[in-house]
Amino acid sequence: MTDSHLKRTQNSKIIQAICALLNSGGGVIKAEIDNRRYNYQCDGFGQDLETSFQKLLPLASQEFLDYMQQDHNFFIFVKPWIMKTAGPQLRICSLSSNIFQRDVTCTVNLTASRALELLKEKQSKIQRGRENLPEWHPKKVLMSKVQEEEDIRLFASEFLKKDQLLYKEKLNFTESTHVELKRFTSKKIVPRIKEMLPRYVSAFANTKGGYLIIGVDDKTNEVFGCKRDKVDPVLLEKEIECCIRKLPVFHFCSVKPHINFTTKIIDVYNNNSLYSYVCVVKVEPLCCVVFAEDPNSWILRDNFVERLKAEEWVSRLMDIQPGKRGEKKPKHQISSVSSSLGILIFSRSWAFDIGLRKDDRVLCDALLIPCLCHEPC
Repeated sequence: MTDSHLKRTQNSKIIQAICALLNSGGGVIKAEIDNRRYNYQCDGFGQDLETSFQKLLPLASQEFLDYMQQDHNFFIFVKPWIMKTAGPQLRICSLSSNIFQRDVTCTVNLTASRALELLKEKQSKIQRGRENLPEWHPKKVLMSKVQEEEDIRLFASEFLKKDQLLYKEKLNFTESTHVELKRFTSKKIVPRIKEMLPRYVSAFANTKGGYLIIGVDDKTNEVFGCKRDKVDPVLLEKEIECCIRKLPVFHFCSVKPHINFTTKIIDVYNNNSLYSYVCVVKVEPLCCVVFAEDPNSWILRDNFVERLKAEEWVSRLMDIQPGKRGEKKPKHQISSVSSSLGILIFSRSWAFDIGLRKDDRVLCDALLIPCLCHEPC
């Protein structure tokens, strides 16, 4: 292991441990210092760790972390996670959500705040029975731009129907919110496709669907394909299917649909001979939320740092109780009992009933309204 790789591994472990303690009530990290001449006051953390701290705790690392060097040991004191924001409260700390969306021609890994907004949007649509409506577009665009996007989508749809292409022929459409073009010159084409596929499938499924076209130059729109001696088309289709089927999906609906996609391998000819293949993956929009992989968020469980699965991460982020993900919360949960002494009213929480923030420490509230019966004078 090289020094740079070792350093990245150590930094990664420290960040994961900090995240786990933030999400588990706080704690202390003790690290042994190999460099006997290291002095925290003079040398600081180093750029890599400071960047990671800022990514994990933007503008708030000083609020949650304290540091101390004692001889050749370094201590990081971690406080419990409490995110104070003007918008929705983030109940859990995360390095990244690994929920992707398209933003014009970019594929964006959503922040935890934006991921929470998307999850609530999806949940709300499911509850209102409107999950098949078009998804919210990430940018406000003019009508002419919307029409251009729809034209590109139509051209890509027609492109999918083709059975063969010519080497270096030029497509009549470009990249857009719904189209991503990729060209690989590497010999290891299948591993590269498996590496980048999850984030594009997640982005398209979470943003109106789209087409990933592999083998076309994104600058010139020219067809090159993946050379036939470097890729087995049958194996490639199987690898793509296996990769997509493994992606985590958080479902709000009871149907729990799979990711709907189509893969097509198109032959590319050069001088009347089969030269290469273009691979097209069409991804349909999904009513639920697709992850590229489990979120980069950790907790401390049985004294071990454990990465959260997408299912638990969403449940913690949204405070969803088991079996309640697609259900509407009742406005009132009140029951009453009448007797000669009056009316006794039970409620899970008065604050919850009148729309205030729920106090998890309150199990049940009771109110006795006495019977106002008076004996005649």
